[in-house]
Amino acid sequence: MLGTEARLRPAVEDLLYPCDKLGSAYQGACFYWQPQWWDQTMRGQGQTDMKEMFIELGRRCDMEKNPTLNRFCYEGIGNMTAPTGDFIGSKAAALCYVASTDPRKQLYCLATAANSLSTGGGGQKGEGMEVCKGLTGASLTYCSKYAENRANIVEPLPDPAL
Repeated sequence: MLGTEARLRPAVEDLLYPCDKLGSAYQGACFYWQPQWWDQTMRGQGQTDMKEMFIELGRRCDMEKNPTLNRFCYEGIGNMTAPTGDFIGSKAAALCYVASTDPRKQLYCLATAANSLSTGGGGQKGEGMEVCKGLTGASLTYCSKYAENRANIVEPLPDPAL
């Protein structure tokens, strides 16, 4: 997500760039990391309201209409919620819930946040199940598997039946 000078590249009109210009083999990884670039550029522009920032991150992910790439983007948001939420599961979950009103997109975010926290994010190993709190049925099963590291970004689960 860095420019040719190895510094944070400036915002461009096409917010999906460079991910929308890459070959399909690289797009998933790019869309996963794209929210981190958006986050850094928004912070650089003075954005400090985390709720508003995560609403905007979700809005930007939704600009990508390919469901698989959109999933990677929301998983990328989930990866960011742990440090942004001070490695506290309930704070990470709250950020996922403001990023989208779509339960499936929220779940992608929650599951990745749960995995990050459970596998030692910030030394706070064990907070992952806190992210899944309040979920039921297939959503809870899905999130729990990520929290227990039985699924992760390398070995993702198929979409749950919601």
